[in-house]
Amino acid sequence: MNSVRAASPVVLKALLAMVCLAAAATVGAADCKQLFRAAHVLRVDEAAKRLFVTSTEEQLESRTGRARLARELRHALTTCRPEWKSDWNISFFLRADFAGYKDDDRLRGPVESGEWAAAYLGEFRNSTAVLTLFPVVPTRKKDVLVRSK
Repeated sequence: MNSVRAASPVVLKALLAMVCLAAAATVGAADCKQLFRAAHVLRVDEAAKRLFVTSTEEQLESRTGRARLARELRHALTTCRPEWKSDWNISFFLRADFAGYKDDDRLRGPVESGEWAAAYLGEFRNSTAVLTLFPVVPTRKKDVLVRSK
């Protein structure tokens, strides 16, 4: 016990990180797929550390809905992508077929028609805990702080 108290905070932080990584390594791909499916994750962009998720306006506009969704997604990410730490983002879409970046070739038509913008409900930045609702609709755009506890 004394050796733990005497250890530096850096050493303790490194040990905790190793324990978390070891625990995450025991989670199988099937478990992560199930966690992501339960949280309505449609797509994972590993390079950009971004999830594409379906949701509804009602859920994102409700404080309790946002908090519940944030808990589910944070749990899925800390379990399945611990290496992302707190540096990740989530894009929320009303329709699964529009979930993606506006410059994706497959979305050219919906972007040009405005359907993509209407289906793009929100953008969450975990590092700031800010959810931007309706990020590409200037008259509806607003930022809200999301607390998951």
